[in-house]
Amino acid sequence: KVSILGFRDDVPQLLKMLDIFVLSSCWEGLGRSLTEAMYLRRPVVATKVEGVPELVVNNKTGILVPPKDEQSISLAIIEFLKNPKKAKQLGENARKKVSENFSADKMVGEIDELYRKLTQ
Repeated sequence: KVSILGFRDDVPQLLKMLDIFVLSSCWEGLGRSLTEAMYLRRPVVATKVEGVPELVVNNKTGILVPPKDEQSISLAIIEFLKNPKKAKQLGENARKKVSENFSADKMVGEIDELYRKLTQ
């Protein structure tokens, strides 16, 4: 089931309702929606574009598929639906990766450190 919801300010609540999070972007820096879904332990299917593989390690923190490949996206979704144990494990792995590497405190600290180095 797909719904086009427009602008929302209750994204965490919406993400909690998802069985699977799919990011089918052709271009994506390091999507905030992706980190939020991973933090909430959603199993992720995402396209292998730009910064996404930094977060989604294929078959460890989600499933990566080629961009513009509807069949691969479909097969990855079906894989999660047929194997809820795998979906749950990859969701747990995703939460751990985001928590350890992409927390707001860590990212602010790294930016602060970079600015200090650049201004010395």
